[in-house]
Amino acid sequence: VKALKKGISGKIFYLTAKTIARTVAEEAVRVLHDRGLHLKSVTLTAKGKICFLRDDFPDQSPPCDPDICTFARGHYSRVRGALRDIFAEELITREVVERYAREHRVCPFEFSLDISLWADIVICDFNYLFDPRVRLQRFFQRGKGEYTFLVDEAHNLVERGREMFSATVRKRTIMAARRAVKESDPALAGLLSKINASLLALRKELQASESPRAVVSSSPPAVLELPVLEFIKAFEWTMKWGRKRKFHPDLLDTYFSLLTFSKVMETFDGRFVCLYEGSKGDLRVKLACIDPSVLLGESLAKGRSAVFFSATLSPMSYYASLTGAGPEARSLILPSPFPRENLCLIVDPTVSTRYRDRSNTYDAVARRIHFVVSAKPGNYLVYFPSYRYLEEVRARYLARFAEDGEIEVVRQSSGMSEEERETFLARFEGKPATSMAAFAVMGGVFAEGIDLRGERLSGAVVVGVGLPQVGMDRDVIRGWFDERGGTGFDFAYTYPGFNKVQQAAGRVIRTPEDRGVVLLIDDRFVTEKYRELYPPEWLPPSTIRREDELPALLSEFWR
Repeated sequence: VKALKKGISGKIFYLTAKTIARTVAEEAVRVLHDRGLHLKSVTLTAKGKICFLRDDFPDQSPPCDPDICTFARGHYSRVRGALRDIFAEELITREVVERYAREHRVCPFEFSLDISLWADIVICDFNYLFDPRVRLQRFFQRGKGEYTFLVDEAHNLVERGREMFSATVRKRTIMAARRAVKESDPALAGLLSKINASLLALRKELQASESPRAVVSSSPPAVLELPVLEFIKAFEWTMKWGRKRKFHPDLLDTYFSLLTFSKVMETFDGRFVCLYEGSKGDLRVKLACIDPSVLLGESLAKGRSAVFFSATLSPMSYYASLTGAGPEARSLILPSPFPRENLCLIVDPTVSTRYRDRSNTYDAVARRIHFVVSAKPGNYLVYFPSYRYLEEVRARYLARFAEDGEIEVVRQSSGMSEEERETFLARFEGKPATSMAAFAVMGGVFAEGIDLRGERLSGAVVVGVGLPQVGMDRDVIRGWFDERGGTGFDFAYTYPGFNKVQQAAGRVIRTPEDRGVVLLIDDRFVTEKYRELYPPEWLPPSTIRREDELPALLSEFWR
């Protein structure tokens, strides 16, 4: 903000990985505003979330069609008046954008993009800078601007970067689109058949190989290049000259996925691999970006400077090498501002949560959860590596410890809506008379970015070391870094997993006044590899050797 005043920076982009983290940036601007600062900030919300037609199309993205949407119809004739009126505002959040958009009957998403041209601070998702498909062309199309990029929760950028720069084509998706338009668009259906024929040829090659289910290649599939380009050109011609033709949703989705696939083929180099994975009647071809650092760095070059920050950039060298920061980037590690004595961190290495051992741990984990939850009335989050593990332990916990109703048990479910997430978080009330155990998954929406201060959260139980699910994609990352002299397993599994653990544990202490308990359950937490990753505020941890030592430690801390 000081750099803005001095003219060193022309605009600040505050980039976040998850929607919930944007409220932190908005609150920071509000604090400055209340102290007398005058600048304009705008929060950009994804089109599918802010569109006023979203409730009318619950199963798909609302169509951006003036024939259907009265906010899109005549938008440009009314938007100047809307911009003139909203210019009196300084803190332009999603709610403010929606209020003015309804009043002037303009598209809220396009309206927010127009506001961003005049804003000093733009709060938005990573995608708007880094993703070539949706980046803000009005700022980043060409040249370099006097922009400062603030990358919040920067530990997410590596995985998000891999997603942004990768692309996938599936045979069954191509066939579904072909069936959908066989009668209405025979020409386009024919071009989809050519793509399918190329995929059939690739599947035959895969079946004849030494690994008939999965193959990794260092080059993209040349046989797909021409038929994909032919379809893209034909579709775009039809879109331009088709006189407002309505396209089937499957066809539109296929066009966008093939367009992305074609763009990624153009950038494919030694930082990518091609994965072929076959199953009955299907073939997945994925152009996978393994090292996103160069492409992320190209996006960062659109501005003047960038700051990456997070509470969990450990090990620093791993994140510096893969986020595009470059070797010249300076780093700073600050000590925790919170009193160490306010955190009771306990490591329980008496249980192995490795996949092969999990079925034998359900009762043991349920008992340990109950020790924590019953030691002091409060709200507790319990994090698991998967929904299946969560449900198995939850069933046993309910049967053994929650029958009397004294302990409330809630859970995160897959695919929760924003309203359901808000309802879940609203259960965490301060100074509860009885305890609540909230079961969630590591790496999910309740494992980072949420701020449950004071007595809204008394502790967390972290079950396992958070390793990503073993699979072809992860093993390819592992092999790629092993070939280049790195520790592939750590890059593919250990570091991303431990970051989830740190984020989950970090929900407990949010202010200097907070006090709380964190229990880490897994025998790997006491190995040298993991001890070296512990942040300073975890040291020294309390380590138990028997299950019956846990209640005494908890009682002593709370007393």
